[in-house]
Amino acid sequence: MKEKLIRCVLAFIVIFLASCSKEDVLGELDIIKRTGDQNPQKALAMLDSLEYEIRESSDYTKAKSDLLRIRLSDKSYIMPTSDIPIRKLIKYFEKEGAAADKQEVYFYAGSVYRDLQDTPRSLEYFLTWRNLPKN
Repeated sequence: MKEKLIRCVLAFIVIFLASCSKEDVLGELDIIKRTGDQNPQKALAMLDSLEYEIRESSDYTKAKSDLLRIRLSDKSYIMPTSDIPIRKLIKYFEKEGAAADKQEVYFYAGSVYRDLQDTPRSLEYFLTWRNLPKN
């Protein structure tokens, strides 16, 4: 009887964890994003705590997480050391992203290139961001 109860509990846990959808993780990312507006360091820690769930999520969720990390790092004055992450995100969101995703990735691309002291490229992305249709 005890074994049967343990199996039922384990089955429930597995079903519960499997039912967590990408919308759940995306919702958590939205909460972290709002937290980051006031406390970016705390938001970075919150984002780190979702690492496993993000790793198991869709490519879109992973890209949103990576973009959020760039945003929070920018707000925390953590200087980028490379443009590789933002280049990957630009490529992804140009194919898969909604208008809001493109706006955000172009804005933060401008910020990354500003911090890397690549003024021409920074201006290119800031101007692209500025000229996108606003929702």
